[in-house]
Amino acid sequence: MIAGTVGVRLEATIPLQVFGPGPQQQPIRAAIDTGYNGALTLPSAVVRALSLPRLVPGSVTLANGTQRPVHFFRAHVLWDGQIREVRILCVDADPLIGTALLKGHHLGIDFVDGGAVAINAIP
Repeated sequence: MIAGTVGVRLEATIPLQVFGPGPQQQPIRAAIDTGYNGALTLPSAVVRALSLPRLVPGSVTLANGTQRPVHFFRAHVLWDGQIREVRILCVDADPLIGTALLKGHHLGIDFVDGGAVAINAIP
């Protein structure tokens, strides 16, 4: 199980350990965004600090329907006790966890300040 909390602005967050290709690793706190179908977003400062390898550039479609060019990177995360390779979308905003990382899991959130966030693997 992965446990997190709900903040005063009702954002559900969990702690996550992100690993670069070498000995670099960094703990982050990421908000869960079920409207994002990727795995994880990280700000450029974290991408640089971890020396993440760049993948082929791409584009994303924003909520307003416009497309924007973006940069993707590769990292590993500790997810439910297992190391998983994930594609990182680099955006200069707080880290977000998307539905690609949540796939195969049940998400429970108590939407009150200080509420519990629980992510469990679906058997």
